[in-house]
Amino acid sequence: VSVESGTGCVHIAPGHGHEDYEICRAYDRRGIEIGIIVPVDDHGRMTEEAGKYEGLKTDEASVDLFLKFIRDCKASGIKVILVYTPEYVEGQKFVHNRNEILRFYNTIAEHNGLLFLDYSMDELCYQKDMFYNSNHLNSTGANLFSSKLAADLKRSFKDKGLN
Repeated sequence: VSVESGTGCVHIAPGHGHEDYEICRAYDRRGIEIGIIVPVDDHGRMTEEAGKYEGLKTDEASVDLFLKFIRDCKASGIKVILVYTPEYVEGQKFVHNRNEILRFYNTIAEHNGLLFLDYSMDELCYQKDMFYNSNHLNSTGANLFSSKLAADLKRSFKDKGLN
């Protein structure tokens, strides 16, 4: 990732990938302790590092965990908005259950009274020059999408009388 081909930000999850783990270990060797937390045990269950989600099995509980997260947010007064970001149209054909995924998010939004902003067929999806790869917008595309998302959020909040 570079400023020319994306946001310039990189997500590192040392508890979930070998390369990320090695990067953090290199910093540890230089005296910069990043800390590595792996909240899942060898049997796929969330550990105490996962807090109130301890004990949930990741492969069976992903949807339940997502729903629990939504309930927890709502109970805490946190507004939840689901956003499906643009993906390049040619890459969409490789996601065989894409319609099922979109139906899932629509259903979750409807059942929980959530706003779902679906950009799965947005005009950006048809502009190859806006993408770093099929799933990631480049810097120009990300800036355009961020502006569009901000405008849509403002409009949605205004329409619903939210602040």
